[in-house]
Order: sequence, then C-alpha cells, then structure tokens
Amino acid sequence: MRKGFTLIELLIVIAIIAILAAIAIPQFAKYRIRAYNGSAESDLRNARTTEEAFFADWQSYGNTGGVVSAPNAVTISDGTHNETFNLSTKVSIVINTDANNVSYTMVTKHVNGDTYYGADSDVQGIYFSKQDANVNVLLAAGDCPASVAQQDDFNGVAGPNGGPNWTLQ
Repeated sequence: MRKGFTLIELLIVIAIIAILAAIAIPQFAKYRIRAYNGSAESDLRNARTTEEAFFADWQSYGNTGGVVSAPNAVTISDGTHNETFNLSTKVSIVINTDANNVSYTMVTKHVNGDTYYGADSDVQGIYFSKQDANVNVLLAAGDCPASVAQQDDFNGVAGPNGGPNWTLQ
C-alpha cells in the first residue's frame, strides 16, 4: 500500500489556501493604505508643533513656499527666520500663511495614501478628505486652502481635486 495524498486531497488543500488568500490580500492592501495615511497625519501633527514653536520664538508663522516632499528637509520661513524639520518617506506638505504671517493652513498627503490631512491655526482639530481614487496622486500647492486670520479656512470647502468636503476629526 502506498503512502501519500490523493489528487482530490491536494486539490482541496489548494482550494482552501486560495480562498484564504482571496480574503487576506485585500485586507493587507487596506492596512498598508492606513499605515501610509498614518504617516501623513503624524507628519501634519509634527509640522503643526513646529509652526507653534516657530510662532512662540518669532511671533509669526512660516510657510513652505510651495509643496515639499520627502526626503527633502522642510524649511518654513517668515522671510526673516527659518526652521527646518523632516518628513516621512513619500509624504508631501504645503503650508500657507496669510499676508501678516499670523495664521496658517497646511495639508499633507502620502503618495500611496488615499487621505489628505489639513490643519488651520485657528482650529484645534485636524481635517481630512478621503478620496479612494487619489492613491498614487501627488500633493499640489492648490490642495491647501488660503489662510485667513480668525477664520476656519477648511469648513465647507471642497477637498482636493473636487473631492469630498474637508471633515473635522
């Protein structure tokens, strides 16, 4: 008598593995996107802390003068003073200030993420605009609303690329 598996037994095992893979692979992709979004949100929080420290030192906020992407160091400037910080890999940021440098708006996005994150110096929370179609889309300067002092610059504003309105977390 021979020892081993029959063809039917092997086909059943292969079918079970295929079913498990079909369930696990999409979930893995979702977890990766959540991790990418987490790095963009973390960088937004770090940039916000840097801006507030900059304001504490110089009584004005700094801007980036356009989109800055990792691995480049981010330099914020009010025209007189500079501060530098780093971003996570593949994260981009843009920071706008008003004409008097007393208010800012900022937006971050990971190139492989599906969510834009925004912050306004006049609002405590963090805004987000989730757009499933924007995976592998780069952040653009126009994705960040203009900053106006003493105004919620994200409230009721459409998200980047005509996406859903910004939502406060």
